[in-house]
Amino acid sequence: FRIDLELAIEYGYYTSYNNNSDSITDDDDDGQNSGAYIFRPTVPNQTLHTLPPCVATNEADAVQFIPSEIGLEVHTAYGECGKCWIRQIVRVVKDQPWIEVEYKVGPIPIDDGHGKEVVARFSTPSLQNQGVFYTDSNARAFMKRIRDYRPSWNLTKSYEPIAGNYYPINAAIYIEDSNASVTLLTDRARGGGSILDGTVEVKIQRRTLVDDHRGVDEPLNETTGGMAPYPPYGDANRIGGGVTVSGVLRLMVGGGSSGARLARSVMDDIFAQPLIFVGSAPSSSSGGINAKERNLSDLRPSFSVLSATPKLPPNVFLVTLKRLYEFESDSGTSSLLLIRLAHQYGHMDDVDVMSKPVQVNLQVLLDPDIHRVVSVTEKTLSGNQNWTSFVETKYNWTEPVPPEEEPFGRGHHTQGGDTDSTTITLHPLDIRTFHVLVDLPEAAEELTSVDRRDKN
Repeated sequence: FRIDLELAIEYGYYTSYNNNSDSITDDDDDGQNSGAYIFRPTVPNQTLHTLPPCVATNEADAVQFIPSEIGLEVHTAYGECGKCWIRQIVRVVKDQPWIEVEYKVGPIPIDDGHGKEVVARFSTPSLQNQGVFYTDSNARAFMKRIRDYRPSWNLTKSYEPIAGNYYPINAAIYIEDSNASVTLLTDRARGGGSILDGTVEVKIQRRTLVDDHRGVDEPLNETTGGMAPYPPYGDANRIGGGVTVSGVLRLMVGGGSSGARLARSVMDDIFAQPLIFVGSAPSSSSGGINAKERNLSDLRPSFSVLSATPKLPPNVFLVTLKRLYEFESDSGTSSLLLIRLAHQYGHMDDVDVMSKPVQVNLQVLLDPDIHRVVSVTEKTLSGNQNWTSFVETKYNWTEPVPPEEEPFGRGHHTQGGDTDSTTITLHPLDIRTFHVLVDLPEAAEELTSVDRRDKN
């Protein structure tokens, strides 16, 4: 399956509204500044001021193509007036369905006396989304957005056609038509929208020069040296130059009306990336090492409490796996684990495959050589009370639902080693939380002995 799209990546900025120097000819203009809580361009329908690639005067500013065994990197710098203050690395990695865009922004220049709202825009002219785009709601359901439209009231005039069409993005934004889809994934919460058909833009950095009078009582002008104390102890002036920030976006392209499916397949990967730690330990064959070093040398090069087979279904995300506490029981050493599982797809995201309900057996999810499941009790999302107790005591706004009709078999509780009784069902966008009581076989006790000795 192949999709051919012309795609452009642009960087630019909107200037921030400052009522000390800017004015809008409109009876309804209240002089609201752009600041920490408010995004407002100098002119409501301001055209994005795009930055050209830098003219290379040194190697750092030159466009560089860096091939490797795993893919290709393209390094580009952007700026104007002799200042290169946005740097981009585009990565195409073998066997990955996305294009990665890593950016570094700053310090944002303010020599012209204007604050700036810095944006990355991705354009594909052939895609006609007709003012419709989709953003996630706390990384769960996707919300349909329509440019210059509000579903709950009649928007007769768009006073802020740029800022008024920006929406919060926690994980992804996408546009689509019947022929193609473009999905943009983000590594952090940010604002964005589709201001023009065939485009997706997201805010990547801001620097304003006046307060928006919404509570912070200072401009959004972060500097490397912080700021002087407030009066009467100082003048509250900023110290140093503007800060530099970096981030990662991932771009995916697919067939018509597939934006949600594309996003769901990888959005958790970018939002919850692995944490990498590096360490070393002396060889067990080296002489003269002390007891602590011998414990370190016992560490295994790899370890997982999850079973190698079967693996988690491809539409299930392990949100939490945490040992709450360990104790001695009649059967030996036991642990109480907190396990939280999420179904990654919505009802209509991939109807034929990924959006279907899926079953997970908690008994075989964990490596039996490490943890032997004794009992499973479903908790509320936060894990602070049993699901059954929550259902019994919550206020019912409608007619009570009999326990046998409780949707999706919630309130799961099992006791004993019956593997069928530890199987739970996840429906689209479900997040379910469990306390899992486990025994640690002797082999597992040996594997965790170093950890316990360190704690003692």
